[in-house]
Amino acid sequence: MVQISASYDFALAVKADGTVWGWGDNSYGALGTLFTGLIRTPTQASTLSGITQVAAGFAHALFLKSDGTVWASGYNNQGQLGNGTTTISYTPIQVSSLTEVVQVATEESAYSSFALKSDGTVWAWGGNFYGRLGDGTTTSSNTPAQTVGLTGVVQLSAGQYRSFALKGDGTVWAWGDNTYGQLGDGTRTSSKIPFQLPTLSGITQISVGGPHTLALKLDGTIWAWGINSTGSLGDGTNTDQYSPVQVSGATGATNIAAGGAFSVAVYAIPSIYMNNVTFKYGKRYPLKARMYNSVLNQGIAGAPVVFKVDGVTVGTATTVDDGTGLTYASFYPYVANDTLALGNHLLTASYDGSNGTDLPSSTTVTLTIIQTDTNLIGVNAAAKLGDTIGLRSRLKRATDNNPIANQTIPFYVDGTAVGTGTSVAWDGLATFNGYDTSNLTVGTHTLTSQYAATTKYKASSSSATLTISKADTTLAVNDASRVRGQIQVLSARLWNTQNYNYLSGKTITFQIDGTVVGTGITGADGYARYSYKVPKNATLGAHTITAMFNGDTSYNASTGTGTLTVN
Repeated sequence: MVQISASYDFALAVKADGTVWGWGDNSYGALGTLFTGLIRTPTQASTLSGITQVAAGFAHALFLKSDGTVWASGYNNQGQLGNGTTTISYTPIQVSSLTEVVQVATEESAYSSFALKSDGTVWAWGGNFYGRLGDGTTTSSNTPAQTVGLTGVVQLSAGQYRSFALKGDGTVWAWGDNTYGQLGDGTRTSSKIPFQLPTLSGITQISVGGPHTLALKLDGTIWAWGINSTGSLGDGTNTDQYSPVQVSGATGATNIAAGGAFSVAVYAIPSIYMNNVTFKYGKRYPLKARMYNSVLNQGIAGAPVVFKVDGVTVGTATTVDDGTGLTYASFYPYVANDTLALGNHLLTASYDGSNGTDLPSSTTVTLTIIQTDTNLIGVNAAAKLGDTIGLRSRLKRATDNNPIANQTIPFYVDGTAVGTGTSVAWDGLATFNGYDTSNLTVGTHTLTSQYAATTKYKASSSSATLTISKADTTLAVNDASRVRGQIQVLSARLWNTQNYNYLSGKTITFQIDGTVVGTGITGADGYARYSYKVPKNATLGAHTITAMFNGDTSYNASTGTGTLTVN
């Protein structure tokens, strides 16, 4: 169905193929069929085709064709069929002299008919009680006559001896019966010609019911006036209103309809759309949801959207127009943190209707958490042979370069495992302290570290350089005292200054007062010894003992001095 219209005791529907179907009371032929009894199931009006709109009136009906002509059937006591007679017609007949019509309207409780032409003018015929035809008289007409002073009209609505027209500029014009303030101008004075309602502007739709009228504004608010004994004005009272009052709490409406003693409205149903997403641990992601009016297929800006993961709120963002008419809520950043398990989770975007323009809505998609890549960054190290040093490497997420804490990192020197360290939260640095370099050779060595994959993180490795330079040495000479002509053992101890280990197998040269007198080889205790015979003619007193280590590929040279006292 593309359009329906209902009166007190019958209804009409237009199908997409332009055919008309009716059901209910057809005593006067308003359904457009030859059968005049009670029709209990939808029956096609066999002579009608190419119909775009129907209007069900009081025992009569209007049919608008795609060619802009109007056809009518049913009761015709006031000339409401518009064919120049007051004769009932049980089949549709063409309304006289009307072309280029874009909308038709009737009164459900009276005998009047209306048509809106493409040029924005309004035409009326039938009963004219209270001047509801708008021609300045109360004389009925059995042919269409133009309503006085109306141009630029885009919509018509009529009911119970009164009529309304909505102009393209958003103003509302009224005429007819105003006994109970139904026209909405603040008075109870009826009018035979249209006048503008002074307090209404920005109107997009009007709907006339029994004793009351509704108007929909561009901002989605609804305004009502007229008899209110049944609360049909929706202002929370039963007090009649002679001027429009706002319907309480009704915002975001997209369509309205006034019934005999009630009112209804269609509200925008916001749709929220998100794609399924796959995130890696630790990466900073935007959570993005599109929100739009599913009735009008228009974006909705200014709506707060709450994002939740497995029911836990992770952020809130307000929808904004991206410049193309599409509206998105984007929360940034969301970090898939370590508390989420690997696999699928529920990502929900919801709107609670709090901005008062739409109904609540939500959508849920799948958030899949997968392993994240890691970077293990080795730190070059340098030491002198025999130093005890720390080996270091940093573990970080490749997604955001943030450190990964509490992970065990093994270290290898030239492929041999030497120890492990644990990464810290501050910078992801893992340190193996206490690595003794004594067994290495002077030069460069390969320092590697490896991180094994876990359920959350992928494996990674690093390579750095450990540079070992020659160790410093310390050579200590023992003082001695001997008489002329006797043998004195000269001794000096050599050790690694870095770790205080004694050095064996190293040649030590001894001098007395600058003259080389001999050499010795260091033993396991680091001592080198040389038996020196004090000359018989040696000068009595103190002489300088000098011990020299010339260094080698692993150790730097060193010199020590002592005193030989000749007695």
